[in-house]
Amino acid sequence: MSTAGRSRQPLDDRKATVFIPTNPLVFTVEECKLAEEAVERHPELAFFLGFMRRFDPSYAYAKKKIEEGAIGTPYMVKATGIDPEALVEGAIKFAATSGGIFIDMAIHDIDLMRWFLGSDPVEVYAAGATFKHPEFKEAGDDETGVAMYRCENGALGFVHVGRTAAHGYHVETEIIGTEGSLRISPVPEKNLCMIYDKNGAVVECVSGFPERFAESYQLEMQEFINCVESGRKPEEITLLAATKTVPVPVINRAIELGITCIGENKVQELCEKYDQLHLEHCDCHFIGHLQTNKVKQLIGKVSMIHSVDSVKLAKEISKISQQQHLVTDILVEINVGKEESKGGIYIEDTESFLGRNIHIIWYFCKRIDDNTARRRKYYKNNTLF
Repeated sequence: MSTAGRSRQPLDDRKATVFIPTNPLVFTVEECKLAEEAVERHPELAFFLGFMRRFDPSYAYAKKKIEEGAIGTPYMVKATGIDPEALVEGAIKFAATSGGIFIDMAIHDIDLMRWFLGSDPVEVYAAGATFKHPEFKEAGDDETGVAMYRCENGALGFVHVGRTAAHGYHVETEIIGTEGSLRISPVPEKNLCMIYDKNGAVVECVSGFPERFAESYQLEMQEFINCVESGRKPEEITLLAATKTVPVPVINRAIELGITCIGENKVQELCEKYDQLHLEHCDCHFIGHLQTNKVKQLIGKVSMIHSVDSVKLAKEISKISQQQHLVTDILVEINVGKEESKGGIYIEDTESFLGRNIHIIWYFCKRIDDNTARRRKYYKNNTLF
């Protein structure tokens, strides 16, 4: 909720169930602290900070490549965001209550800088200028702003924002690392259609940020809805992609696009695919019915087995895992509908089943980012049974 143009009241324990802030939530550090305190008083609520660019597929993909080490250590972010001249009249009317060009326009670029560099700014130098529309100066603002940042980890940021792009909405970001760089949206094209007329070959640009980030807003709101409905925070939820009968190239492409957990339900199919899968940054689970005599083929390939329905199977998983100095997490399969064609124990037998000194680790949504964690060694000499 933007407070621009409103009288701002102290944040308190109101009867709201969820906060959905967008920029600017507040204008001062003191107000930020009040907002933070209000959130901390209500850990049972979902607090969702509305930086929608983190949900943009291109920015999300860049973040994934950084995490994978594609450009080495990122040490500089350069960001440009310029609103179209066609919308300048609205910007002028808003200038007096916008909080200034950096709060109004650069806040998302600053957030991306922190996100990509993994560090907060500790030094900043900023300057503004107005050359075309003196109304901004009269309102105590500027039509163009630039800022340089130095972060706590030594990384640098450069942000350029403005309100007078003649060609349309212009936004681009470059992340520079020790081994390469990433560049996002250097040309803000409206679509893939090119117009050929008296002006030559023309590619239309997007008209503003609602058009450029339409998909981001939708993804952001869906994530928020998911969090509210599930009662969980985003970092606690992992999407598992069931890959039964899916070809290896398709699975690897899904992993490249951000899938961090896959699930196979046939031992033979998993074994045939395994060496071809790009699992360096993706977890692998087994989600199908498992026979005891096939456990040995799975241990070391999967971090979790979802379909444990007998003590005998659990013991075999424990035995083979210990032989390989591994821990394999399991979920007990419960047949709620009592379908004879389905596996799993009946719900009324669950308590007695779990009471047999079985060490069950309930990891419904655990993200494990590397093979070391996924195949962590089990040095303690303790037997589960």
